[in-house]
Amino acid sequence: MCGSPPCAAFENVRQSALQALQAAGVSPPARAACFCIAGAGRTPELVLPGLRALELAAENVLFHDAKAALAGAHLLQPGLVVIAGTGAVVYGEDGAGQQVQVDGWGPLLGDTGSGYWIGLQTLRSEASTLLSGMVLEHFGVDTPPDLLAELPLDRTNSKLVSEVAGVCAQAAGRSDAVARRILEQAGEYLADSASAAIRALELQPVPRIAVAGGVLDNGLVRDAFEQALAEQWPDVAVGAPELPPVFGAALLALRAADTEPDEGVIDNLRRSRAVCG
Repeated sequence: MCGSPPCAAFENVRQSALQALQAAGVSPPARAACFCIAGAGRTPELVLPGLRALELAAENVLFHDAKAALAGAHLLQPGLVVIAGTGAVVYGEDGAGQQVQVDGWGPLLGDTGSGYWIGLQTLRSEASTLLSGMVLEHFGVDTPPDLLAELPLDRTNSKLVSEVAGVCAQAAGRSDAVARRILEQAGEYLADSASAAIRALELQPVPRIAVAGGVLDNGLVRDAFEQALAEQWPDVAVGAPELPPVFGAALLALRAADTEPDEGVIDNLRRSRAVCG
């Protein structure tokens, strides 16, 4: 039974946590541990008992990964975070208990504007000789039908498809109009998701939006995102997260231990980030 995937996953968590505790000079159990795992927040009753059984901490809390990203991005303050990598999600909180998630439903149901979405639109594009040729070269095949052998139809191939987003970016850098439009549409879709979250939270004034993920590092995506967002919310500010998700999880763990992080704690985390890169 210990060879099963769930058991292996818990063992990976245990080993990582023990390494972190050892680096901090702390022997388990710690006062509190916060686990922020993609998808796990929807079924905590299936995951949390296994985490508790690891006996890593006296208090264990479980959230989805976007919550850690938000906690780090805004230092536990209300706001929104837009994450666009292989997948895409917008997550926000108002500080009074209201939460909102837009997208983040995976490649079959959503992730619009993500690397996967960009890759899929690139594979489907037919109007650009340059772009289509670069896609064929990327997979080492001669004709579009040959792609079917590289992209089996019985699975979504999220990673494989999302890698094609890099081909799109390269073609856009060579002024390919189709590639440029795909990237601009990704930014516009991400702005639509962010706007939906802003409306749902009804935060006044409109909070600063932190953005993360490799997709929004692309200039065409980022410019289109900010322009589309500004058309609906002229006063919105967009910037980088204050701290990365791993530090957001640390802040949530402190809160679970009934310790509200002060400026000294925040400064220590910032110094740790500088050291860790």
